[in-house]
Amino acid sequence: MDQNSFTPPSPDTHFLVSGGGKGITAENAIALAKNFQSRFTLLGRSDLLDKEPDWSQAVDSEADLKQNLLNSFQANNKKITPKEMEKMIRQVMSSREIQTTLQQIEQAGGKGKYLQVDITDKKDLEEKLKPIKSEINGLLHGAGALADKFIEDKKESDFELVYGVKVDGLKNLLKIVSPENLEYLILFSSVAGFYGNAGQADYSLSNEVLNKLAHHLHHPLLLGCLLHFHQVKV
Repeated sequence: MDQNSFTPPSPDTHFLVSGGGKGITAENAIALAKNFQSRFTLLGRSDLLDKEPDWSQAVDSEADLKQNLLNSFQANNKKITPKEMEKMIRQVMSSREIQTTLQQIEQAGGKGKYLQVDITDKKDLEEKLKPIKSEINGLLHGAGALADKFIEDKKESDFELVYGVKVDGLKNLLKIVSPENLEYLILFSSVAGFYGNAGQADYSLSNEVLNKLAHHLHHPLLLGCLLHFHQVKV
């Protein structure tokens, strides 16, 4: 396809972004916002807190968060396990990262919102996307999971986690938002799909399935989008 025929996104473009609240996917959503001032609906499994608990407010470092949380429990004569503490700290830090992503999208001139949903849960995903699915004309699938182990140590649940998020998640999204309605389709794959990687048989396989699926879809604007997107600086 001639790259010159590619029409870039615009403020009227509404991207659905899986795994978009945090990490590299969020960085790319922010870069798209800077370049095109588009709309973004970010999907993720993490909680977005309406209000942080008292023990976490005005505290930045993880060490201080842990100390404040421990002090809070001790002041109320309660006990907390290390696992419970880790979960509560992670919830606060994840929520902050999502909030930062949304703020940076807005500061870049775009519009963003976050939906907490597991894209492997088709029923819940369909319910959450029902009000906006007709508006979606761009899809950025960056969700992923790792369960690194040598193949002889892998469990079926490990494979289902990794494959489920990458492949089943994308299939669920494309059943709700039809490829025919998409002007932009961006899939996050990995060189592990071609070269492989120790302990990542499931991850490698899942990424190569994504590569083949992208080729199979043959969306008219896929190649142009990927070529143009490659030039976007994050």
